[in-house]
Amino acid sequence: MTSDGSNGQMNEAAVSEAEPPTVLVVDDEPGLRRALVRVLSPGNEVEAVLALTGGNGAEAVIDFVGAPATAQFGLDVMRKGGTLVVVGLYGGALSFPMPFFPQRAIAIRGSYVGTLDELHQVVGLGREGRGCDHGSCEQGCGNGLQHG
Repeated sequence: MTSDGSNGQMNEAAVSEAEPPTVLVVDDEPGLRRALVRVLSPGNEVEAVLALTGGNGAEAVIDFVGAPATAQFGLDVMRKGGTLVVVGLYGGALSFPMPFFPQRAIAIRGSYVGTLDELHQVVGLGREGRGCDHGSCEQGCGNGLQHG
């Protein structure tokens, strides 16, 4: 994950409940974060991620900033066949050669869903220790989430 600002911290709490194989948080201000997993400070992040993944790179990167530098970092640390999910809306442009896609078999996705009210509800559920085990609250899990 890139960034541990408000977006990163909310999602950090969610992934801590999901028991991920390994979660690395990269941020230029690691003092902002709560303790969860391993934080990589600025300077040698690419080398550190590659070392921590046995030289393979990350299977997936979630970019909570959405800036050219953070997206490029995600591409730099991804393994062949990996996925970059851009959530943040910082802005800017990213440029790379087209052969990059088939040679590395990567996917770049965007994710922007939900309303602010739904976010507050989800955070409240997380604080209460409740959540869905099937990925969609609309499937009648009974967690109390109200959809508009």
